[in-house]
Amino acid sequence: MKYLITENQHSRIKEQILDLFDSVGIIKTLNRYKLDPKGLDIIFKGDFPDFTCSNLDDLFTYFFRNGYIKRRIDYEYKDNIYTVEIGMDYHTAAFEYDVEDSENLDGILVYATPFWEGECFVPMETTSYYLIPGHQNNDDEESDRIWYDFDFTSSYDNIDLSVFRSFTDILDWYYTTCIDKTMKFAIEALFKARIEYENNNNRESI
Repeated sequence: MKYLITENQHSRIKEQILDLFDSVGIIKTLNRYKLDPKGLDIIFKGDFPDFTCSNLDDLFTYFFRNGYIKRRIDYEYKDNIYTVEIGMDYHTAAFEYDVEDSENLDGILVYATPFWEGECFVPMETTSYYLIPGHQNNDDEESDRIWYDFDFTSSYDNIDLSVFRSFTDILDWYYTTCIDKTMKFAIEALFKARIEYENNNNRESI
């Protein structure tokens, strides 16, 4: 059975949600209504809220925790495919990218959180470089990864909020612009970490 919502009811629902955004916050409101991005677009069709970067920070936390952001993607760059596991630190809501190069048997750990702490940018930093079992310097197939500290930072600044005209626009931006900038940073960091590791390893073997 289909239930039709009148224009008046539709307007009331939208106003209730906006009021709750202000009173209890975006995350609690969306958890209460269990709305996905497409459902929100139906409610706010043609009248997208004027979100701040702090609001967008909350939206990304909600999207991730409720499964609207993929946990694994493959990213192709210069004929190489990188496997990317996307996670979140549930205490800080920081986005974590585990970027693995299966051809070179190594990888890099990157943090890059859209609108981190409500600011209009994406800070990007690495914390660790690792060797996968099977690498020439990690040849024990039964062993875990071998980890090395590696710090490298950058940021994606001056994000134009006017590109967001719907909730699905926000996710589209994440999967195109944001992922692309994050991965280019991650791959640059991986190359730098690999060179630094090889140089240090060569010095130790002399």
